[in-house]
Amino acid sequence: MITFNAKRDIIYVNAACLKRLPDMEYVHILISPPEKKLALRPCGANERNAIRIKSESNKKRYIRCDDFIKRIIILMGWEGNNRYKLHGKIVELNDEIIIVFNLDCAEREAVI
Repeated sequence: MITFNAKRDIIYVNAACLKRLPDMEYVHILISPPEKKLALRPCGANERNAIRIKSESNKKRYIRCDDFIKRIIILMGWEGNNRYKLHGKIVELNDEIIIVFNLDCAEREAVI
């Protein structure tokens, strides 16, 4: 699962994602606007457009990408003061494993 925190412009990556892909330190974030799907594709640190998954002191892992999150919020018509949780599906494609998320299935949580 990932959680978009629109207020903080952060995508949190939960332990289940990291457990399935334990070496996932850098990712490519792929999006298909017509299908409203988002994918995390593990990649190397030196690959073009690689984004590092960072850690907080309490072991939460997150991705900070302000402009990208704002574009997702606009695309989906989400409210900027909320969090949106998405359950992912592991997909194996051409000897690669990616995690695919359906943006239409986001669960909204109000941030107080």
